[in-house]
Amino acid sequence: MKKNFFNATITVSIIIIAFHLSIIDCFAQEIKLNQKVFDAESNHDIMIGYCTLTGMSGSAFDSAYKEGYSAYNPDKEIISQYNSLLNGITLVIVMGTWCSDSREQVPRFMKILDVTGHVFPDPVIICVDRDKKAGDVSLAGMDILKVPTFIVYYEGREIGRIIETPKATMEKDLLDILKKQL
Repeated sequence: MKKNFFNATITVSIIIIAFHLSIIDCFAQEIKLNQKVFDAESNHDIMIGYCTLTGMSGSAFDSAYKEGYSAYNPDKEIISQYNSLLNGITLVIVMGTWCSDSREQVPRFMKILDVTGHVFPDPVIICVDRDKKAGDVSLAGMDILKVPTFIVYYEGREIGRIIETPKATMEKDLLDILKKQL
């Protein structure tokens, strides 16, 4: 038992170190956050590449986000089951600020994360254009066909995703994915 715990601790430590090194590498390469490009179809700027919610404030996505976030009341009983399932979890959201499903589902997902008391790691948010391109950010190997796509990784291996809209609710689908690591 102690050996398995020790091995798991080492694995998690390696993942954390690799994650921090990748962040440092990103900044060393001067990756820009919160880039905007003009979208002719909507006649507005849209976000592209790595983004933050703060960076999206003031954009067309921002008002939909605020409205959707405040209106959503996730099931706290389901969320209470997450705590024992979060070790080694990484989250990636691939979304479009122009996309109606992203405007509906991303605020819900973020509200769920906030209701947990920030026990989840902050998700990596990648914004794409209508062709599912993220500017300088490569989506190779991520198989992004529709947005939003919420990808859950356990110790660096994908264990599930929610594409566009959840099958049941966002919090229930997320719990089902988290249970796959058991």
